[in-house]
Amino acid sequence: METLWTRLCEKKGCEESIFETLATLDYQKGQLSQNVCYSERYPQYRPVYRGFIKTAIADMLCQTELICERLGLSFDELRLMGRARFLRSDELERREAAEDV
Repeated sequence: METLWTRLCEKKGCEESIFETLATLDYQKGQLSQNVCYSERYPQYRPVYRGFIKTAIADMLCQTELICERLGLSFDELRLMGRARFLRSDELERREAAEDV
C-alpha cells in the first residue's frame, strides 16, 4: 500500500528522521500561533492571515500523518479517538458544573 511516507521517500529520499519530522511539526505550530496572533492584532489583514493559518494547519496535519505512518499508527483512528476524548471531557466538565449548582 502506498502511504504518504513512501511517496515522500520516492520524491525526496528517506533521510529525514522522525525527530526532524517532529521539529517540522513544532515549527508549523509556531507559524500557526504567530499568524493567529497577528490576525487578532491586525483585524484589517485577517483575510491574508487566514491563508497562512490554513497553510500551517494543513502542514501540521501532513506532518502528523507522517509521524503516525512511521510509528505504525492509524491517523484516522487517532483523529476519531481524539474527537471522542474531547467530547467526553467536555461532557465531564458540564456534569461537574451542574453538580456545583
